Order: sequence, then structure tokens, then C-alpha cells
Amino acid sequence: MSALPAPAAALPSPHSLERSSTGLLAGKAAQMGLGYLFWLVAARAAPAHDVGLASGVVSGAMIVTQVSILGVGSAVILRLPRATASTATAVIDAALGLVAVSGLLAATGYVLVLSTTSPHLAPLLGRPAVAAAVVAGCVVGTLALCLDSVSTALARGGLVVPRDIAAGLVATTALVSASLLFTELVPGVMIGCWAAGLAVSFAIGLHQLHRLVGYRPRPHLIGPLSRPLLRDGIPNQLLTSTERVPALVLPVLLTGWVSPTLGAYWYPVWMMAWAVFLAPVSVGLAQFAADVRGTADVGAEVKAALRWSLGLGGAAALLVGGLAGVLLGLLGPDYATAGTSALRVLLLALPGTAVIQAYYATCRARRRVPEALALGTVVGLLACGGAVLAAATVGLTAAAGAWVAAQTLGGLAAGTRLAVLLRARVPGRARR
Repeated sequence: MSALPAPAAALPSPHSLERSSTGLLAGKAAQMGLGYLFWLVAARAAPAHDVGLASGVVSGAMIVTQVSILGVGSAVILRLPRATASTATAVIDAALGLVAVSGLLAATGYVLVLSTTSPHLAPLLGRPAVAAAVVAGCVVGTLALCLDSVSTALARGGLVVPRDIAAGLVATTALVSASLLFTELVPGVMIGCWAAGLAVSFAIGLHQLHRLVGYRPRPHLIGPLSRPLLRDGIPNQLLTSTERVPALVLPVLLTGWVSPTLGAYWYPVWMMAWAVFLAPVSVGLAQFAADVRGTADVGAEVKAALRWSLGLGGAAALLVGGLAGVLLGLLGPDYATAGTSALRVLLLALPGTAVIQAYYATCRARRRVPEALALGTVVGLLACGGAVLAAATVGLTAAAGAWVAAQTLGGLAAGTRLAVLLRARVPGRARR
């Protein structure tokens, strides 16, 4: 094997919390917007039943990426800001090797479980080509998610923008082409187009890192950094799972065990709301990385993060809420009828979500993940359980209300605890 080229002498200087978090948000907003376009094409080219099947599988695959990342992304944020250019390469190699293997194992398990237990999804996932596309999409999606954390750790959130745009454009263009080539746009084709977009995102991410720090991938599973990454990562993974998995598992539950049509109606509602909630999530990640670097006052960072989260998120919520009927109506009149009120109600979870994300970021940086995990578990169970029960018995608007109630209660608890942590801090430095 030929020797690697010498890396850059130093890591790039970090951008500000506001600039990095805005870049992260812009990338994820583009991802969600193009994701909406993707499902808009699907909804226009296929019946709601088939769209529900495909969206249920994709939503479940997103859960797989969240689980199989093993918290390595958070571990990278903890370690990369303190690394040199040469050790940064070793950190990234170890991270990519770990998540590639975990993604493959988790994706295979996901396909096997649903293909043997779900009455609606088993026939679809029983097809080898569809199963292979799901597994491939999960693996490259997990790798791309890991690269997002690398960008965050380097305070270069803007790097996600071109790769998320490219992924969405490739997936949507492939879907449009398929709809023109085939008389019937089947769920398996939708899933294949989704996987192709993720592969493009990962490839662009590798190219960006090569240009930024001279990185060339040589991932490995066993190495001196593998165990420390897992030791830091797994507790953070559990915390991330409590906040992400309930939202992702809900469409799967609705599609696989309640009604594929109801799942199809809920999926775009959640996608649009998640585009708004990406503001506090992105700002929280940038706050986490800034807190690890310890270059600014922690209390000031938290206040700035809350202002930025509510400012960006509030503007997005007003836009999405005002256009809710129009955006859902583009998918079809039934989507607008079923989901407009639910979307507007769901957006009311923004304040609680912003406070929870600021609290999580502080706990991650100070290595106080277990206490945040306790809160996240309770909030996740209440949100998902309440939403499933409300959707099955009343409807989607009631499900959104149950979600908002859980997030609001969680925000009150998180805010109370966050105030205590900030009073106890060492002035001007993050505890590690």
C-alpha cells in the first residue's frame, strides 16, 4: 500500500457557533426540502398505499443509521477539536471503520426482522433487490452521518450544504426518471433512488475532507482509537436515540401495524416539522463542539444557542405553519385534509425542543450524559407512546398534540436542570 500524503500542518481554524450552526441548518433544510420534493414526486406518481410502504421502510432505515452510528459522531466531536492534523486522520479512520461495520450489521437485522414480522412490509423486503438497496442505503447513510459530525467538530457546518443538496437532487432526479420510464412507480424503485442519493452524499463528504485536511480514507475496525471512541460514543448514542428514535419509529408503527395510508399522511407532516426542529438540533451540535473547545464562556454560549435556536426555528415555524395547507396540498387533497392541522400543532413543540437541545449539549460536553439520558428516555416514551395512541384512536392532530405536550414538559425539566448546571460551572471554561 502506498504511503499517504502528508496532511496539512494544522486543522482549519473554527468558525463561530452561529456560522457553523447556520451551515448545518442550511444543509439539513436543503435535505428536508429536497426530501419533500422526492416524496411529492412519489405521491404524484404512485398511490398512497405504495408511498406509505416506501416511506415506512425509509423511516425505519433512518432509525438504523441513528442506532448504528454508536455515538461515534459525538465521540468525534469530543476528540477531534483537540487533535492535530495527523491524529485527526486516525480519529476519522477509526470512526468510519466502526460505523461501517455497525451499519451493515444493524441494517441486515432490520431487514430480517421486518421481512418476518410485518404483514405489510414483509412482501416488499422479501425481494432481494429491495433488501440489498435498504442495506446499502443504511450503510452509506451511517457513514454520511458520521461525516456530518466530523464537519461539526471542525466547526465547518457549511460543508454539509453541497453534499445534502447533491444527495437530494440525485435521488429526486432518479425518481423522476423512473416515473417516466416505468408505467408503475413501485416502492422498491423509490427505495433504490433514496439509497443512491445517500451514496453521493458520502462520496462528496470524503472529497471535502481531502481538500480541507488532506484526508484519504483508510478505515479500520480494530485500532488504538476504536475503544476510546466507543467508550465516549455509546452513552451519547443512547441519548441521541431517546430524541431521534421515537420520531422515526412512529411512521413505522403506523405503517406496519395500523395503516399504510395513515403512515403516508403522517410522514410529510413530520418531515416538515423536523425541518423546523433542525434549528435547535443544529445549534445544539455547534454548542456542543464549542463547549468542548472551551474557548468561550459556557453560560454565554448557552444563551446564544437558545436565542439562535428560537430565532431561526421561529422564523421557519411561521413560514411552514402559514404554508402548511399549500405544502401538503401539493401532495394531494387528502394529505392536506389529514395533516394541515396536525402540522401546525406539531410546530408548537419548538420552544421545548430548543431548551432540551441546549441541555443535552451541555451534558454531552461535561460528560454528564446519564442524567440527560434519564430525561430523554421519559420524554421519548411519552411522546411516541402518546402519539401512537392518539393517532390510532382520534387522529393525526391529536397525535401532534400528544407530542407537543411531552416536549413541553421535557423542556421545563431540562431548563430547570440547565440553570443549576450553569450556576455550578467553572467561569469561562467547560467542564470535561
